[in-house]
Amino acid sequence: MKKFIGDTRQTMKNYWRNMMQSHCLKMPCGAQYIDKMIAWSRGENWRGNRKKKK
Repeated sequence: MKKFIGDTRQTMKNYWRNMMQSHCLKMPCGAQYIDKMIAWSRGENWRGNRKKKK
């Protein structure tokens, strides 16, 4: 987490992925859940489509 100042967005994505993988991959939906979290953090829905801005 020392790299936080560098590319904060990328760091957060990696941080989320690592944190989720550590305990979520024991569950069958683990990998999908990680992908959803990353998609949501990018402002997309779980299918990977961009949300329409109103």
